[in-house]
Amino acid sequence: MKQAIIYTRFSPRPNPADCHSCEFQEQKCRDYCDLHGMDVLAAYQDKSLSGKRANNRPGLQQALVHVCREKGVLVVYSLARLARSTKNAIELSETLAKQQADLAIVTQSVDTSTAMGRAFFKIMAVIAELERETTGERTKAKLLQMQKEGFKVTAEPRYGWKVDPNDPHRVVKDSREQGIVELIMRYHKQGLNYAQIGRELVRIGLHPRGDAWYAMTIKRIIDKNL
Repeated sequence: MKQAIIYTRFSPRPNPADCHSCEFQEQKCRDYCDLHGMDVLAAYQDKSLSGKRANNRPGLQQALVHVCREKGVLVVYSLARLARSTKNAIELSETLAKQQADLAIVTQSVDTSTAMGRAFFKIMAVIAELERETTGERTKAKLLQMQKEGFKVTAEPRYGWKVDPNDPHRVVKDSREQGIVELIMRYHKQGLNYAQIGRELVRIGLHPRGDAWYAMTIKRIIDKNL
């Protein structure tokens, strides 16, 4: 009988339907192990941790050490619970393979104990990353459109704008800051660098929202208004 180590990760989402608890994932993994004749030795989890990196998740590290020691099968509910990038997913798969351990993904029906399973896993990793990037691009475009339409999309409105006193969900132009933005853009066209623009603003008595006119602050304003 194959020895299985279960790994789950929970990452809260605004829509509850988009995330499953570690308990839900673990039960699905146990059902999978029962169906495929695997003996579950342990279950590890990471709660409220990003999946972008593997080395900052103690539960995953413990699961990897355990499954490699047993030369067993790491069972996860979905690819997204294991890794958030193709590179990271493949690196984890190769680490397991070097230690004669395998990977099983319940929702994608992946089993890397076969050549076909390993190939399918890599294809799924690429597709999953493409879907995430596409979703990110759509979200960014939507936020930019909402911003253009005057909706508040960040905790603090970008420089040159302020919260509408009549509607906290919308923003309106801040006449003082808009004048400073125009001046910054004029200095930029004249060839002044970010630090020079900041010093010039201080010289004429124009102060930022924060402590100082940092170069990155000036750059961000210019990028948003090109």
